[in-house]
Amino acid sequence: MARNSTTRTGWILLGSSFLIAVAPIVLALVLIPLTCGGFSGANEGNCGAAALPWFLFFTVPAGFISAIAGIVTLAIGYSKKPTVAPQAATAVQSEPTNEEAPPQ
Repeated sequence: MARNSTTRTGWILLGSSFLIAVAPIVLALVLIPLTCGGFSGANEGNCGAAALPWFLFFTVPAGFISAIAGIVTLAIGYSKKPTVAPQAATAVQSEPTNEEAPPQ
């Protein structure tokens, strides 16, 4: 369980980095059989879905940067000391006595 919002953000960045990196190839593998004559007839010239893997040149570095940002965010989140909620004040506070009252 995440200790605070910083570690939660770090886990989201780290977990999504792989999905960011491989999204074009997964999308191409889903779309090519549906269009362009399937895997045997699809190439970059006749099918836009077959050209999607070229976007890996952009998404792999973005996924790598996201992973590094996630690791750094996790390190920062886990290095912070946990914050402790302040204790609740007592329900009824007594009136100060003459001994506790400040001099006038």
